[in-house]
Amino acid sequence: MEMGTLIFLIIGGVVLFGFVVALVFFIISKLKGGIEINVNNYDVKAGESFAGTIDLNLKNPIEAEALNIGLVAYSKKENISLSSNGARHRTSVIKVCDFKKPVSGKMVYPAGKSSYDFKLAVPSNTLGKIQGTLGQVIRATRMVTGIPYIKWYLVADLNISGMDIKKKLRVNVI
Repeated sequence: MEMGTLIFLIIGGVVLFGFVVALVFFIISKLKGGIEINVNNYDVKAGESFAGTIDLNLKNPIEAEALNIGLVAYSKKENISLSSNGARHRTSVIKVCDFKKPVSGKMVYPAGKSSYDFKLAVPSNTLGKIQGTLGQVIRATRMVTGIPYIKWYLVADLNISGMDIKKKLRVNVI
């Protein structure tokens, strides 16, 4: 057997194993039930609040540490470096905001459908917290074009032992 064929088989096996593990986790999470986020408004200004409900639809009663709602934001950072071989372009994703708060505490969450109200305030200085050159570029670009280069998500999670039940919803902080 050639060395190239052996390396190909090893890489293929690792990729297949990763796919199977991801599929198993997906199936297990769906067996526990589902979670949905419903908001009154998908667009809020810094300093305002997202309000809505987290809807659980559980297959069985589940003891959980907490039901949380959070806000997460990502920005893309592009790097171009020049060398004798030409230009090299790399894009990286940077987490620029990440916080959460409990909606409900430790308890046994009932089987079936249940709904929990939440209100999550967006800090007024959210964009001010992004420091350095990246923060300056984001603020300048937003002022000139009005186009956000930050992707914002509300994240709900039911914190249980084993595997959490999570849901992410795209929103805008303007």
